[in-house]
Amino acid sequence: MSFGRNITDTGGPDEAIALIRDSLCAIVPHEAERLRALTPDSEIRRLGLDSLVLLEMVMALEDRLRRPLDERELSKARTLGDIAALVRGERIVVGSSPAAPGP
Repeated sequence: MSFGRNITDTGGPDEAIALIRDSLCAIVPHEAERLRALTPDSEIRRLGLDSLVLLEMVMALEDRLRRPLDERELSKARTLGDIAALVRGERIVVGSSPAAPGP
């Protein structure tokens, strides 16, 4: 599967998010228009993607980066921004995502 760019070092948050979006669009092309609109704050659980698609995304990212993403850190991911942090080689800080609005 080809994603168009060969990235081993993602320059910053925008490039990491673009890599995630490209990976998802290649895996689920019929959802590409919706997936291209995703932002770092997009919650993974609200994407409407099943666990197999998410696993394929992780595998595609690992192939592109030529390194594994830490499974323990991945389990903490709540947003695309969290996954982007892992793509950039950072750790996820629990609670780093914006808090949900109150009642």
